[in-house]
This record gives sequence, C-alpha cells and structure tokens, in this order.
Amino acid sequence: MKICEFKAVYKPSLKNGEHPQILESKALANVFRANYGEGEIEYREKVKCAFLNASLNVICVATIAEGGITDSACDPRIVFQHALLCNAVSVALCHNHPSGSLVPSSQDKEMTENIKKCGEFMKIKLIDHIILSGSDYFSFMEKDMI
Repeated sequence: MKICEFKAVYKPSLKNGEHPQILESKALANVFRANYGEGEIEYREKVKCAFLNASLNVICVATIAEGGITDSACDPRIVFQHALLCNAVSVALCHNHPSGSLVPSSQDKEMTENIKKCGEFMKIKLIDHIILSGSDYFSFMEKDMI
C-alpha cells in the first residue's frame, strides 16, 4: 500500500538580526506594502499574513488568498498552516482595498474575529489587521478593534 509522506522543512534565508522587528502598526504596514508588487494594491484584493517570532521579528510574509476587485476569502486553516510550519508565535493580517477606502467592511471585521479566535485556541496571537490603500493604511489594533 502506498501513502503520501509529508515533510516540513524550515529554511530561513535571513540571519538573526536581519528580520524586521514590529513595534508599531506603521512598521507593519510598511512590511506589507513592500510585499505587494507595483500597481497590485489598486488592482485586486489580496490577503497576506506576516508571521512573527517571540521577539516580534517577522519570520516571513505569505499571500494567503487572492480575490476580486471588492473581496477575497481568507481560510483560517491556511493562515495557521503557515504559522505552524514556521513556528510563529503571532500573526498579522493584511489586505488591500483597490477602491482606496480604508473603512473596514463587515467581512473584514468577521475575518479578523475568526483569525483571532482560531489563534487564541492555538496560542498564536493576532497582533493586527492592516488594510492598505495606495497611499495609507488602517490598523485594527490602533483603533482598538482587536
């Protein structure tokens, strides 16, 4: 009988001290903004996550979902699969609004709450959810919405 084998491998490409440390939402927004290609923020929605270690250093950033012009679905299982594979102790969400609006939708608030609850169960803290526009950002943490 043949069965599939799964092997998790972590290959860090940066040395200790080279990972950006996140001490404020603006720094987190800048990390996310740097992970969008030219013109992508205004094109269609993407959900990205930053995975952090205990010192709040970014281990990696991953694209979790790609959507359309007005929405994208974020599956918490994919978020936490990434978090577990890179040994993250906290996670930050980000998605862009091609319209330029920084007002969180009801779906944005629901996504935040779902990720927060899943993380609490797994002891992986959601530290922020950033919404990016072409020129600015909105932070759920800064607005006490987490």
